[in-house]
Amino acid sequence: MSAADGPDPDPEEIDRRVAPDPARASRSDSSHESDPGSGATAEAAEAELEWWEYPGLPFSTRPEKLDYLCMFGIMVAALYSFALMPFRVWLLTNVPYVLLGLTGSSPALVGIGARIDLGEFWWPIAVPLAALSLIKFDWLFWLAGRRWGEGMIDWLTGGGLGNNSGMMARWRTKIAWWSHRLAQKWALPMLLLTYIPFLPIPSPIIFGALGMGGMRLRTFLLLDFLCAFLNRSLYLYLGYRIGEPVLPVLETLDRWALWIALGTAAVIMVFAFRRASKAQPPGSNSA
Repeated sequence: MSAADGPDPDPEEIDRRVAPDPARASRSDSSHESDPGSGATAEAAEAELEWWEYPGLPFSTRPEKLDYLCMFGIMVAALYSFALMPFRVWLLTNVPYVLLGLTGSSPALVGIGARIDLGEFWWPIAVPLAALSLIKFDWLFWLAGRRWGEGMIDWLTGGGLGNNSGMMARWRTKIAWWSHRLAQKWALPMLLLTYIPFLPIPSPIIFGALGMGGMRLRTFLLLDFLCAFLNRSLYLYLGYRIGEPVLPVLETLDRWALWIALGTAAVIMVFAFRRASKAQPPGSNSA
């Protein structure tokens, strides 16, 4: 299936997007290859870099407004997901349609499907609502792939901050080329794979690869919605087939919703505190 509904992108342009950026590699390598005796030289070289040239950032040129929008949007998407975690169980058991609109929740669809035979009135809107919610941030990763190319993979995997030689560099290169080739030849199967449960498919990198490979935004959004619609339909059907046995499970979750929310919030705070502690420079607590 063709990835774009227009003229195929220039092969040289695709190669430029996917092939490793020599400038990015040299910047990152220089920060890891210097020996202890050349610390001052490395610091001086790093001081000469523009802020957007530092290893770990996805830019190969000075970022524009669209780049800032894309990066900020991806960060907001991550925070959005974490912020809703403590409230998911309460929303699932009390206002499942609100949860569908916020997250596209599969358990909410199963619960709604189980109540169809009991007179659930609004079930026809459940799948479209869930599909739209599920894909609401996907265009940001498509845009990141279109704007940043291989740098998008570096940024999402943290590769620009790690060792750029050896196995890690080969792994990142394989991801870029594998994703690019699939995007060009089998766009729809590639999208479908991201919606199969329990498969370790990195959907943000897949979406970015489709943008990197030249797929138009409207084509991407249409295919993404169709795949999400099919996936969410299966969960609604699963709930319908199981039927009433699902309802006692939801009632049990409802009784424990407050404690589950508090426990989830506590776990998030502990992990955030531990990460902040590890990121604190050594000796910063000393007088």
